[in-house]
This record gives sequence, structure tokens and C-alpha cells, in this order.
Amino acid sequence: MSYATVAELEQYAYARGVALSKCSDVLLTLAMDYLESLEGRWKGQRTNDAQLLAWPRQKVYVNEVLISDALVPQAIKNAQLQLAVYADTVELMPIIGVNAVGSVTSKSVGDVSVGYGAGSNNKAPLFPAVMRGLAAYLGPMGGSNFNVTRY
Repeated sequence: MSYATVAELEQYAYARGVALSKCSDVLLTLAMDYLESLEGRWKGQRTNDAQLLAWPRQKVYVNEVLISDALVPQAIKNAQLQLAVYADTVELMPIIGVNAVGSVTSKSVGDVSVGYGAGSNNKAPLFPAVMRGLAAYLGPMGGSNFNVTRY
């Protein structure tokens, strides 16, 4: 299941001078997994409760204009393509261990000394360009959310 096709991914990568080393279907699936993890942040609601993916959605306004609930916006497809290219070289959703440590190897202040060993920096990768492209389709993070519509 995907918003974008393998042909679209290959064209997207080619246009950017990127040679993908992994299977395009796998990359699209990894990108889709990332997008689906945003389920609680998307504006509106699924068009159909039985649909397998988060999009298309209903009651989504972008720049005060109601978008079609029959289509997946191009920005969503573009995000999947961009994430798929990233997934070729970066783990999009790494498992972050509770006991993972940072990169500080030694720090002393007075009688207090802290030394961290090799390991994870305990941070998930950020994709600011992707999130900027999706901003109009995402609601605010946290707190109570409600839609305001001007007529």
C-alpha cells in the first residue's frame, strides 16, 4: 500500500541525481510507515473508517479552502517520495532504547563527574523539509485540538 508508485519514486530520485541502492517497494513501505505514524496529527478524519491508510481525509482545510476528500494531496505523495529517498540511507524510525546514552564521554564539575559511553545519542532523525511540506495538513502538537472555520 502506498500513495506513490515505484515509477514515481524512481523518477523522483533520478531527477535529483540519486541512485537508490535498496528495493523501491521497500523504501516506499518504510516511508509509508513513517507517514502513518503521524495519524494523530493529520487534520480532518479518514474518509472511510475501513480504509487502510490515513489518506484521503475529509474536513481538511488548507489556506481556508476545503480540499477534496476523494484525493490524496500531492504534498502527501511528495513527502512519501522524499522519505523513501531518505530511507535508502537513514533509519526513518529507529528504536530508541530507554538506557541509551549520549555522546558525552566525560564531564566533571566540582565533585560531580559524568561519563557516557559509546552508543546512541537517543534521538530520532528529524526531517524538516518533509515536515514543512506537510505543515498545512498537520494539526498542532499536543493539547486540545479543534477546527475553526470562517464563513
